Amino acid sequence: MAVTGVNDTKLFSNKQPGGMFAVQDVAECPGKVFYVGSNITGASDSAGYGASPDAPYATIDYGVSACTASRGDTVFVLPYHTETVATAAALDFDIAGIKVIGLGHGDSRPKVQLTAQASTVEFNADDMWIENIIFEGTFTNGVTAGLDIKTGCDDLMIKNCVIRATAATKELLKGVTIEATNNRITFDGCTFFEFAGGDATAAIYTEGAFTNLVIQNCDFRGDWSAAVLDLDAAAVTAEGLTVRDTYCFNVDASAGLFCTLDNTTVACFKNVHYLGGKANTPPVPAADDGASYVSECYGTETASTYSVVWPLTATNYGG
Repeated sequence: MAVTGVNDTKLFSNKQPGGMFAVQDVAECPGKVFYVGSNITGASDSAGYGASPDAPYATIDYGVSACTASRGDTVFVLPYHTETVATAAALDFDIAGIKVIGLGHGDSRPKVQLTAQASTVEFNADDMWIENIIFEGTFTNGVTAGLDIKTGCDDLMIKNCVIRATAATKELLKGVTIEATNNRITFDGCTFFEFAGGDATAAIYTEGAFTNLVIQNCDFRGDWSAAVLDLDAAAVTAEGLTVRDTYCFNVDASAGLFCTLDNTTVACFKNVHYLGGKANTPPVPAADDGASYVSECYGTETASTYSVVWPLTATNYGG
């Protein structure tokens, strides 16, 4: 006998031992849910914690370690959480198929503070989603590399995050480094910031070949001496780079480049706005644009002037 009048829903109930009863959207949180919040009194990286926002884990690293690979687990990081990363890989996103989502807005978003020259936040698994977290350098003379994406991080989404310096001397010299042979890494809605007059070289730096690197809806503001996107370590002759709906202001006048590529890398730029940089130098150097496609992209290198369509050579770019 057919049953009628039953409404289908994506919501389901979930009760973890020691945690609260919760109603979850299976499309967003198909696995277990854990909570992290260093500012909550009694937060602890130990058994019996993490299942409730009233008794959360104390660190994101421990919350990640509580997850099970490929189950669809989610870690919610509570507003005003602060986590110190004092060594390489002290925070390691290394469980496949998880989401780590910061809660809050503005300066209430969770902060991960890199406090030593060799501090890194590492990424070491496929199919991860990291959202709404501030990653910031707090070490005088600069952190060598902030976010270190290792080989084996296919299908990584970094969404609505902030990667920034906290002073001209407290920078991320390379905001993000990406090792070779990663596929389908996406930065969506992220903000990168470095103070003028510092020693930062690149917001995103690749160490070898990549495929399907996507940068969309991002905002780059700062001083990067090599290039905002320093991606010329190797050629990517198919399914290379896509940059779309992105704004960049690089105040560095000695190089001031937006993007460096191997001349055979296939790259697509769509609706990108670039301000500042070295006079008479296009955002993507002529030596690097042999396989680039550019549509609706604009730039200017001079204050109080209007942007013009990106040129292919320096002779028709301001100056």
